[in-house]
Amino acid sequence: MIKNNYYFYPDFSKNSGLGHFFRCLKYSKLINNCNKFFLYKKNYDKKLKDILFKNKIKILKINKKNFFSLNKNNNILIIDTYKKGKNNFLNYKYFSKILIISDKKPIIQNSDIIIDHTYNRNPFFYKKEKNKGIKCYVGIFFFPFKKILKKKEKKNIILINFGGVEDINLIIKSLKIAVKLGYNKKILIISNNFSIKKIPKYCNYLNIKIVKFIENLDYIYAKTFLSFGASGISLYEKVSFEIPSITTFVARNQINNYRNFSKSNLIIKLNDSNKLNYNQLIKKIMLVKKNLNIFVKKIDHSKVSTILKNL
Repeated sequence: MIKNNYYFYPDFSKNSGLGHFFRCLKYSKLINNCNKFFLYKKNYDKKLKDILFKNKIKILKINKKNFFSLNKNNNILIIDTYKKGKNNFLNYKYFSKILIISDKKPIIQNSDIIIDHTYNRNPFFYKKEKNKGIKCYVGIFFFPFKKILKKKEKKNIILINFGGVEDINLIIKSLKIAVKLGYNKKILIISNNFSIKKIPKYCNYLNIKIVKFIENLDYIYAKTFLSFGASGISLYEKVSFEIPSITTFVARNQINNYRNFSKSNLIIKLNDSNKLNYNQLIKKIMLVKKNLNIFVKKIDHSKVSTILKNL
């Protein structure tokens, strides 16, 4: 039996950070008995190559010659980028199916399927696309949530991670709130921009560690008591680990999640946290924690894998 070839094309530019890359990686883990490739224009750096190698995923440069002799019937393209570009190979000439992972419009490419896991997305958002015959799977349960085995881990970390953005002011705001809470926890900051010199003097007594990159965040999430961050891909991961998160949005495509997660009391807004006193904030954290526990029980882990396997 001929195996299908799944080609993932994530955006991993400086502006977009690594969220698209890791989202594609999560989707790729849901399919087996196939060949997996990650496409690139600008080559992946060593740490990303190592991750792909560990997951038995090949990398392939975008080049017409690479696709010329392919058997169209076995090739499936999964696009996770906002860039239009002149990628002439991104058409039905080389692929039997095209799937787009989307969280905003305009859609950059004609496709057979759209997956949009934005929380509480308006059901009419893809009305035009549905009228064209495109299958649209919309809603948070189409995110590739990982099944989390509950272990009795000691929750001793406060995580601060806003992704690959200018985050210095956001980190300082987060530290100010951490001081207000007064938890005796380790504070782990993941940032390419922040340094020890930038830590405010009133935080000198805190147990703070700063790193630029962590490959296996699941290990950290399992030990995280409270998180500060953005409303992108990492927020879904924290939700699956039932981590109360104090968040903001750092890109326009995160606004919908930011608003709707907040309305459902599944996150706390960073700006609101500044205004709340100690007792109000503790009460809010406990409410979010309770709601996350209820929410996670509703996740159907089979939905996305079924879609990908049936392409």
